[in-house]
Amino acid sequence: MKRYLIVIFVLVLAAVANAQEHLTFKGIPLGGDISLFVSKLELKGYYVEEKSYDEILMIGDFAGVDTCEVYLSPTPKSRLVWNVTVKFPQKASWHALKDEYLSLKEAYTEKYGEPESYELFMSPYEEGDGNEMDAVYKGKCGYASFYTLDKGNIVLGIYNDGCVFVIYEDAITYKVCRDEVEADMMNDI
Repeated sequence: MKRYLIVIFVLVLAAVANAQEHLTFKGIPLGGDISLFVSKLELKGYYVEEKSYDEILMIGDFAGVDTCEVYLSPTPKSRLVWNVTVKFPQKASWHALKDEYLSLKEAYTEKYGEPESYELFMSPYEEGDGNEMDAVYKGKCGYASFYTLDKGNIVLGIYNDGCVFVIYEDAITYKVCRDEVEADMMNDI
């Protein structure tokens, strides 16, 4: 009996350790079944807006902002969540867009450390010329911060539609996704 308890204890510790190896989103580890992940987000007040085989779009609050779009990407075969992308509501002005980006960057940097950042405008645009939003919409604004972690990557940036985004990419499940895609490709060849 003592031997079985030890085995169960070791298995429980291994399960807990495995759960801690994944990046988390709102306290939920990535790498789990997509249906279970959706259920856990629903318990946190999110709702499913749109569903396809490749992606599930949910709506909910994130980092104190209401009605964010949250895109969940599962692996193609095993249906494990490998990527979560949060898209904040669109901003009408460069000042509001940049402020949201910098505020989030400060919070992420406090939690995860200094990122590798690129914050620039491409010719013919430059910050302060009054045409920053035109540059954003034309893909001539490159604002992104990359947080490289043991568990995966987090990318904070500005989309060319005037929204701030955050991408959570789990390292372990990304490899599963890549392996499943490559296996499908090899089966086709």
